[in-house]
Amino acid sequence: MRKLSLSKLAKELQTIVPKIEPQTEKIVLESENLKEAKRNEFKLGERPDGSDIGEYRNKRYAIFKRQKNPLARGKVDLILTGSFIKSIFTKKKSKNTYIFESSDQKAQMLFDKYGQDLKGLNEITAEEVEKDSIAKELKQWIRKQLKI
Repeated sequence: MRKLSLSKLAKELQTIVPKIEPQTEKIVLESENLKEAKRNEFKLGERPDGSDIGEYRNKRYAIFKRQKNPLARGKVDLILTGSFIKSIFTKKKSKNTYIFESSDQKAQMLFDKYGQDLKGLNEITAEEVEKDSIAKELKQWIRKQLKI
């Protein structure tokens, strides 16, 4: 670890400040923890607001789904083969706003049927991932840039 004078540190900070936003975006888009948090919502059969995605009309199918994924309690979880949630990726919607998409061929149909809100993430969960993972990674990147 090297010592820096405050004036030198200030100069170095000025050079990396413009790079922080693009680096943050890169970290968010590549965050496996963020994608895993979204996958967990689906596994629980929950919308970002905590409510159920839905219920199956067919009782036999609901029983089948409960046996296949007990975490969702027989509710809609958008998981049958796993290809939809395995194909989840994060996409920038606007400045500091990100959503989830899936490259699975059924993705658009599922979002249309069950709601575009499913592209979001529970706010509390998102804040936890930001604090526990994304902020730590950004902090490491800043330290590396400043060589401290």
